[in-house]
Amino acid sequence: MGLVAVTTYALPNRSRKMRVNRPLGDLVSGRNIELSQVLRELIERERPAKLIHIDDSVSRRASHAGIIADVMVIDNVEKRQRAISYFYPKSRVIRAKNSAGRIEHHARMAVERAIRDEAGLVEIDGEEDLTVIAVLAAH
Repeated sequence: MGLVAVTTYALPNRSRKMRVNRPLGDLVSGRNIELSQVLRELIERERPAKLIHIDDSVSRRASHAGIIADVMVIDNVEKRQRAISYFYPKSRVIRAKNSAGRIEHHARMAVERAIRDEAGLVEIDGEEDLTVIAVLAAH
């Protein structure tokens, strides 16, 4: 029986403050109706192979606007409080643990499996923010 390499990626504290607080790509902000229109136009223009929402608030607000992702990655926390509960249109769920400032092996594998159509929802026990890097790496 061979050994399996398990990799955890950790973001150094100095990088958390410098780089992670800035959005990757364009920041879209505004009222829900404005956001839904901007997102619809962006999706129409870009035509992504997969639409992936990362974050409870993003997933909830987009879903309420009828913008349904192929994959949603959530941690059930918004602004350090329990996230507002709502109906997730995706029935197949993968659960994984992930610590703050890290992309742990199981979280990365959960995201990759979901992207391969094995699930529509990834529930992270811990922190989901950096899973965006796992999404980008999977493409």
